[in-house]
Amino acid sequence: MRCVNIFILLVLIWGSLLSSCFSHEEQPSVADFEVMDFTLSMKITTNLETLLNESSDDLRAIISDEVERADESSYLDLEINATKDLLLRGWSFLNVDFFFRANQERLQLQLENLLIELDGDGKSVAIFVTAEIPEGSEYLTFGWSQKFGDLFIRDLGESEGLYSGYLSKGETSPKIPLKVGERSSRVAQFFSYMLSGIYHIVPIGFDHILFIIGLYLVSSHLRSLIFQVSLFTFAHTITLGLASFEIINVSSAIVEPIIAASIIYIGLENYFEKERNNYRSVVIFAFGLLHGLGFAGVLSSLELLNQGILVPLLAFNIGVEIGQILVLIFCFMSFGFWFRKKAWYHSRVVRPISSVLVLTGLFWLVERLI
Repeated sequence: MRCVNIFILLVLIWGSLLSSCFSHEEQPSVADFEVMDFTLSMKITTNLETLLNESSDDLRAIISDEVERADESSYLDLEINATKDLLLRGWSFLNVDFFFRANQERLQLQLENLLIELDGDGKSVAIFVTAEIPEGSEYLTFGWSQKFGDLFIRDLGESEGLYSGYLSKGETSPKIPLKVGERSSRVAQFFSYMLSGIYHIVPIGFDHILFIIGLYLVSSHLRSLIFQVSLFTFAHTITLGLASFEIINVSSAIVEPIIAASIIYIGLENYFEKERNNYRSVVIFAFGLLHGLGFAGVLSSLELLNQGILVPLLAFNIGVEIGQILVLIFCFMSFGFWFRKKAWYHSRVVRPISSVLVLTGLFWLVERLI
């Protein structure tokens, strides 16, 4: 019995840390590049707040001085032209975190232009850079500091088999051959998107993880659990596809609070009900549609429609399902296998974990509504 109490304590601690540290699913930055006559041209689109908040101490010192002179509360309150000037003056400090190489030689990035725009998450910045590639170079590799988040890289050239790949925080791209005939295969691209789908469940899809745990808690039979997860999968596949093809478009300001509410609901139902209700399938399907819209935000941010959406959509969705299966395996190995058939399973396992779901969902709901 002591091991059960220790396990519940660990779950409660994990839940409190989870609610205080994580909420929104990060949107990746996008780097589009093209190589012509050993000249690299690249456009990097990213969130301005993340870029400057995580920049070097030297650049943050420039930002602080500018904000103080302008008598503003933060750099985001500065005019776009003033913010652009900050980046232009701080480029030498900023680009040290860009790890772009030809063979093993680091490329010297030349800043050509900056465009700053307002979007739903504040300000985004498009950074246009060029670099000369040493003659005789056989391949390129791309990456940047993990503090800037995920980076999606794609080659916008006109030949076949162009590279595209999703790089998780701090990850470096594989070698991208400069010879056209040796460009990335579709199989490699498929696995890149599939790994991205897994990554957006495990480890960063915290709200989706909690929902899957909620489904697991009161599914006493394997057949029931498989049906619920399959229904959830089918539902979010529908909206993921519709949103990716731009047939529907729902703001994240609406979707994210409802996803938080779905975690609250599933936690409350688990707390008060020992068996699955007949109407729960309808609820799971409805919430699955909403979670699909949450995933769609990742793919839509990559603007893949003109690049061919079917392969990324299929691969990403397969990765999401693999991630969900990993969560179910974790549930089974950590408490399902040991405790499910105990008479006290609901009171000592389901209720404490469901309380964590409810409290975390409430925290996220309030945060996302403010």
